[in-house]
Amino acid sequence: MTGRSLLDFVDTEVPDRALYSETFYPQLRLGWSGLQSLIEGRFHYIDGPDPELYDLAADPAERQNILRDERRVYGSLKAQLVRVDAELERPHETEPEIRDALLALGYLGTSAGPSGDDPLPDPKTRIHTLKPLDEGMKAFRLGDSQIAVPLLREAVTENPKLIVGWQFLGLALLQDGRPVEAYQCLDEAFRLSNGAPEMAQSLAAVALEIGRVEEGEAYLRVAIQHKPEDLRLRLVRGRALLELQRPEEALEVAKEVRSQHPSNADAVYLCGTIRMGLGQLEQAEIDLRQAIELAPDHAAAVSDLAVLLMSQGRTQEARTLVQLLLELRPGDEVARQLWDEIGSGG
Repeated sequence: MTGRSLLDFVDTEVPDRALYSETFYPQLRLGWSGLQSLIEGRFHYIDGPDPELYDLAADPAERQNILRDERRVYGSLKAQLVRVDAELERPHETEPEIRDALLALGYLGTSAGPSGDDPLPDPKTRIHTLKPLDEGMKAFRLGDSQIAVPLLREAVTENPKLIVGWQFLGLALLQDGRPVEAYQCLDEAFRLSNGAPEMAQSLAAVALEIGRVEEGEAYLRVAIQHKPEDLRLRLVRGRALLELQRPEEALEVAKEVRSQHPSNADAVYLCGTIRMGLGQLEQAEIDLRQAIELAPDHAAAVSDLAVLLMSQGRTQEARTLVQLLLELRPGDEVARQLWDEIGSGG
């Protein structure tokens, strides 16, 4: 960054200089316009859809907009701001992997940013909509979706581009056990934010819950690019690929996670269950046994290994595993069915 270190002025008088600031929070989270600001001498200019100019010496609380009375000062400060590059370049719009996933979902190019006849509102004209938003978010965080949902609906009804409002309304609906409605609201927040990756994880979870696996897998790709260190996201993507009948891709995902986290039982198990589906039974058995060694209470690995052994006629080995499965999941229907099959065959 260009600038001067303030340490240079510890023992000397600070020279007069223009002070620049900007905020993109209203644009990124609220669907409002971003703002730029310049302070020079006694004047503070705020640039937005409804620009403001204040005399800090006479009006330090900034209550009186004097822009119409000080057109020359306004013109000078405005001209300085025009020279500042304030174009917002969002990381997810430039990273190829995220762009590909977003384009597949149809999000890029549908930003809530200004477009022709539909400019974003100035934050000060919409600030009143934050009251139901704030109260709704508080209710959601307290686990009271009955209060949160109507408050958040009020917020987005009054301001349809309130990105964070749609996001929390979706989360509150999910909390209330209404995943289909939740998906619609989270999808709207994602669209208005032009595909902000930090929202993709919630959307992926809801999409998978309601059976929209293909969309869920695409959201997972976006979320993984945003949080590459999140092991769970990659494991969920592997299971989604398996459900989409793309086992080779699923196995590559599982093997990559396993190579990075060799002691993770879920990653080892995922390799095993995918190989089992691909007919690679010898290696699948090795993987499933290793998963059980790493996590003796891994019921899914125990169940799959029992099925594999039964398919090979190794009933006695399978019986021991099914007994363990019944201990881990006493009321599990699959475990009961396996036990009945072993009993009738033995």
